[in-house]
Amino acid sequence: MAQYAKFALAASHLSVIKDVLHLGFGDKKLNKLSGYNAAVRLFLAEAISGTYPNFTVDYSKVKLSKGSLNDAMLSIGSQTTTIDLSWPLELNDFNSFINDKLIVIIYNQTRKSYSLNTDYTRGTAGASIALTGRANDVLHLWSFFVKGDGKTVSSSQYVGTITLSEPS
Repeated sequence: MAQYAKFALAASHLSVIKDVLHLGFGDKKLNKLSGYNAAVRLFLAEAISGTYPNFTVDYSKVKLSKGSLNDAMLSIGSQTTTIDLSWPLELNDFNSFINDKLIVIIYNQTRKSYSLNTDYTRGTAGASIALTGRANDVLHLWSFFVKGDGKTVSSSQYVGTITLSEPS
């Protein structure tokens, strides 16, 4: 029963973003698993805590990609109806390119829904993303980069948690 409950928890969180996970784990196959199955394996091993029947998810340990591109430590700036993100512009000829696409995944824990943003590149060194939800919704953010070839990715970074407030 406990193992079934863990699998159900993993599936409820990851099944709706299968395409993102196939991309996120396409760079480094884990024992030739599909991207979704690799993500589920890591989710079960690292992101679930507690004891049956009271399992919880540690969102800071959820991995949405694993790869060889250089990641960037995104930091959260201002947040109201948008969130401002920034990262250092660190480029090189091996694993950090100006046109790497930034993927930002936002999970609304309150509404149990995901949204994606793919409007920015590593070269912009910043992003301003509209937040959707209602006051007191809890949002979790992750990011990773995808090289122009669409095959090489960075490992995902948990950017942080935001609780939406009333508009002023």
